[in-house]
Amino acid sequence: GHGGHDIWQAPLLPPGAPLPTAPQADGPEKRPIYAGPWIKHAKPVLSPGPSGAWDSLSVMFPCVIKVGNFYHIYYLGTANKKGPFQTGLATSKDLIRWTKYPQNPILRAEKGKWDFQWAAHATVIRDGALFRMYYGGRPEGRSGYAESRDGIRWTKPVLGLFEYKGSKENNICFIPAKSGAWDSILATAPQVLKVAGTYHAYYHAAIDARGYRAGHATSRDGIHWTRDPVNPVMQPGRKGEWDDSGPKGVHVAHSRGSFHMFYHGRRALRDSRFGLAVSSDGSRWRKWRGNPILSPGPPGAWDSAELGHPWLFEDDAGSFLFYMGRKGDYGHQIGFAKLRHPRAAARPPTAVTSGPATRPRSSG
Repeated sequence: GHGGHDIWQAPLLPPGAPLPTAPQADGPEKRPIYAGPWIKHAKPVLSPGPSGAWDSLSVMFPCVIKVGNFYHIYYLGTANKKGPFQTGLATSKDLIRWTKYPQNPILRAEKGKWDFQWAAHATVIRDGALFRMYYGGRPEGRSGYAESRDGIRWTKPVLGLFEYKGSKENNICFIPAKSGAWDSILATAPQVLKVAGTYHAYYHAAIDARGYRAGHATSRDGIHWTRDPVNPVMQPGRKGEWDDSGPKGVHVAHSRGSFHMFYHGRRALRDSRFGLAVSSDGSRWRKWRGNPILSPGPPGAWDSAELGHPWLFEDDAGSFLFYMGRKGDYGHQIGFAKLRHPRAAARPPTAVTSGPATRPRSSG
C-alpha cells in the first residue's frame, strides 16, 4: 500500500485456510472482490427531518468517513424540490443509529454567491491535519472547495482560480469545459481520493439530455486539476443495456493495488442499478461482466423506485455500500448494503482486541 491510502491491506490467510475459490486468471473472468453478494440492511438509516426542518423533503448523496471514534455521514438535504440544496452532517458509533448535527447545515448555499442554489453532493477526505471537502454548486454545474480542522466547522477559502460575475474571489475549483466538449454542460461534484501523493477526482458530466458520462482529473495539491486525456473514462452501455443512459453517480476506491468504481447506471433514464468496474491506473476501466451488482428493492421497499449514488466505506467492521433510495417521486432516504465477504474470517485482527476503544474523540 501507499502510506495508508489503501482502504485496508489484503487479509492474510491463516494456516490451513482454504484458498479463495474465485478463478485466478488475469483476464476478465476473475471475479472482482466487490462483486458481492451485497446484503441490504433492512431499513434506511438516515431519513428526512420533520416538517419545517431544512432537510424535511429528502436526504441524498451519502459520504461516510471515520473521525476518531465516530463515523461521519455528510449528506445533501433539502426541504423543497427547487432548493436550496445544502450539506448536513450526522454522526454515529455503529453506522446504523445516526444523530444529526444540531447546527446543520454545515455547508450552506449562499445568496448572491455562485453556489446560491446548491452547495451539496460533497466528498470529504482527511488529508493530514486538514479535512478537504469537494462539492457541487449550481445552477452553473461547477465544483467548490471547502476545508476544516475538525470535519464539522467549514470555511470556503478564496482560491482565485475561476471567474464568477467578473470576480475570482471565490472557492470554485473545477468548471465545465468549453462549449462542444463532452463535459461542457455539467462537470460537477467530484469524488476525490488521494493515492500515493496524487489526488484523483471523478466527476459526472453531461453533454446533452441523453445521459451521463464519468470524467477523471488529477492534481498534485488537491486544488489545481488537470483533466485526463482518456476522458470520458466511463461511458454509457450500448442501447438497450442496463446502463445505456450512463453512469450518473460514481464512487471510486483504491484497495489492494487497484481502483474500483461503483457506478449508478440507468436504462433509458429509468431503472437505476449499481455496476462495478476495475482499473489498474484509474484511467482505463473494465466493467464487470456480471453487472449489475445491486438493484432496487421489491414493490413497497424504501428503495423500490430508485437507488443511486453509491459510497463505499470500509473499516474493521466490514465493507459497506451506502446509497440513497426512494419509493415515491421524492422523499429520498439513505441506507446501506454490506458485503458478504468470502474471506471475512481471514481479516487481520483489529488493534484493540478487548474492551471499548479508548482513543479520545477528535476535536469538535
